[in-house]
Amino acid sequence: MQGSTPYDYIVAGGGLAGRSLLSHAMWAGALKGKRVLMVDKEEKQANDHTWCFWETGAGPFEPLVHHRWEQLHFHDGNAGWLLQLSPLQYKMLRADDFYQYTDTLLRTSRSIEMVKGTISDITPEGCAMIDGEPVKARYIFSSIPAQTSHLPKTYHYFLQHFKGWMIETPMNLFDTGKATLMDFRVSQQHGPAFFYVLPVAPDKALVEYTLFSPSTLNETDYDDALHYYITHHLQCSHYKVLEQEFGVIPMTDQPFASHNGNIIYIGGAAGQIKGSTGYAFQNIQRHSAALASLLLREQPPHVPRSGQRFRLYDSVMLQVLASGKLPGREVFSRMFDRNSTGKVFRFLDNQTRFSEELGIFASLPKRAFLQAAAKTFSRLYL
Repeated sequence: MQGSTPYDYIVAGGGLAGRSLLSHAMWAGALKGKRVLMVDKEEKQANDHTWCFWETGAGPFEPLVHHRWEQLHFHDGNAGWLLQLSPLQYKMLRADDFYQYTDTLLRTSRSIEMVKGTISDITPEGCAMIDGEPVKARYIFSSIPAQTSHLPKTYHYFLQHFKGWMIETPMNLFDTGKATLMDFRVSQQHGPAFFYVLPVAPDKALVEYTLFSPSTLNETDYDDALHYYITHHLQCSHYKVLEQEFGVIPMTDQPFASHNGNIIYIGGAAGQIKGSTGYAFQNIQRHSAALASLLLREQPPHVPRSGQRFRLYDSVMLQVLASGKLPGREVFSRMFDRNSTGKVFRFLDNQTRFSEELGIFASLPKRAFLQAAAKTFSRLYL
């Protein structure tokens, strides 16, 4: 933070959203002649996240894809089947690779200054308090959520929480061409819960225990469930835990502000996490690309909200989960069993046409979803 000259842009937060925005802005040529500051309270080096997503062809971070699969196992607790993805691919990207890649990329730009610092306040006028020093900018792109009150009578609030182990086995246990998207052979007492398994080598895989519920569990609950799944369902009594990861993702239908004055929200703070599933990676890439396009044209970086009907679908799904009348595993089971895999993935990515969505709705338990839809309309609009 050299001198007192205001920056053109401050990026508050150097995680996935902040680095994706700057990467897209660089690729678009939107930072030429600009002065940009990216601030994060810690240096990003550890593999603290694993992002999984699906797409056709090569994406913007294709060189970083750690592994990819075109076949996915699904098990609803009673029966299992194999999903064929082609032409889609299910891709895995590790955070440490992403941080290293974007560190190198962003440092090639003369426009970007990257600093370690703590942001204690951001004002709509475009001032950030960084380590006690006021720093001004035309726009502040913030992945720090705005302070909002929870309104439990109007909106739903769930958490997607998970713990994963990267394990190494003494034998070649895994087929690296097939991953497990959802395996519901685990207790559902806390809400929808499943495992996914991502093999990266014949003797190595990420095994992750994921739940949708209002609160997290005790640490030993995650560990016990992981050990039981590995020993009983993967039939591996001896294994070595190489890495661990733990995360909590908010799942809500409460709307998020896109901006507040000169503060432009990005990532989860901008509502780029899908409310009913927690998927975010591709939403963040699309949002980042849209912001970069506006910056290139010197237009206010206010991305119009889109996908209103998908936000309504998310609200209905959260209402179904909140009612407890229909197990989450039955919803996903019917969705994948009675529709093409590609259509389901496009639907989960908010990319389907309404005619396709009607087919998906027809495959779901009608009474439970009609009741949830009626409750949602009365809750949000009456």
